Order: sequence, then structure tokens, then C-alpha cells
Amino acid sequence: MKMLACAIIGGKLLTVTTGPSQAKASGRAAPSGDGTAPGPQAAPDERGLDAWKAFLRAHARLFSELDAELRAEHGLTIGDFDVLVQLADAPTGRLRMCELADAVLLSPSGLSRRVERLQRAGLVDRERASADARSIEAGLTQAGRRRFRRMRRTHRADIRERFSDRFDAEELDQLEALMGRLIEGPGAGR
Repeated sequence: MKMLACAIIGGKLLTVTTGPSQAKASGRAAPSGDGTAPGPQAAPDERGLDAWKAFLRAHARLFSELDAELRAEHGLTIGDFDVLVQLADAPTGRLRMCELADAVLLSPSGLSRRVERLQRAGLVDRERASADARSIEAGLTQAGRRRFRRMRRTHRADIRERFSDRFDAEELDQLEALMGRLIEGPGAGR
């Protein structure tokens, strides 16, 4: 599976593509908002650009490896697992489809088809919401809960092997704080 991540940094379009075992980055001039060549801009901070590239490569590689492991062990994708996680973590065990789309960490694109596939596999059910008959809710079936628990064990072991075990406790705390700044938005934590 090939993964692609893009960002515009300092007037350059940075793309990172990965296969199962490699990651590579390339940069080229990005068009400005009006479709013309970029105007004069300050050169990006090279350390920042190098850190960004490393972040994209690491994300793409880890995502690809975690997805491959779930496919091999359980026949489901990391996107399928994301849906199961959100439903398992929902306070009532059910979410309206619009809530599920907001909750998934991966792209909500194609969510209805994904949920439909999970339903055909007997892992998810869908029904009209009791509070609002215009809404459809999804929830895990008993088989879905069992499959989720098995997938969670695999996923957590893979995260430990491919991520957490590569850092000591202090480094993990630093990573969490640094990534938290990105989640909070510009200027956070400074």
C-alpha cells in the first residue's frame, strides 16, 4: 500500500510517499493561491523542514506497518479498527453516523461504505436512533466487541514494538507534550 502526505512549507510542496518498507520525500515549488508561481518568501528554517520531513516519514511508515499487521492478523484495516475503537469508546456504545464521522481519527471519507462492510461482516449494526428517527446510529455487535478486543491486543503490541519501546519514559513524555502543542494549534505551549 502506498501512502502520500503533502504540505506546503516556505512555498515548496513537500510530498512524502511510502511503500511497505521505504519512505521518500521530494520538494518542488508550490503554486500560490492564485495558481501562479510562488512570490518571494523567506527560506524555511531547515531544521524545521527536516523535522517535518522526519515526522511525515515516521507517520507514514508506522501507519503502513500498523495497517499491514491488522490486515494480516485480522483481515481488517486500520481504518476499520478506528471505527471499532470509536464505537467501543462511546459512552452508550452507539454513535450517530455524523458523530462517528467526527470521532474517527482517520479520514471520514467513505465512512458509510466502511460501516456497511463492517455490518455485512457482522461486527457492527445500524438502526434508527431512538431519540431522532431521522438519524442512524451504529454500534458494535457481540462479535464486533470480541473482534475489537483481539484487534486491540494486536494493535497495542505493535505500537509498543514499533513506537513506545524505541523511547525511554522521559522521551515519551516529551513527545506527548510536543505533539500536544500541534494538536492545540499555533502558539500553544510557548
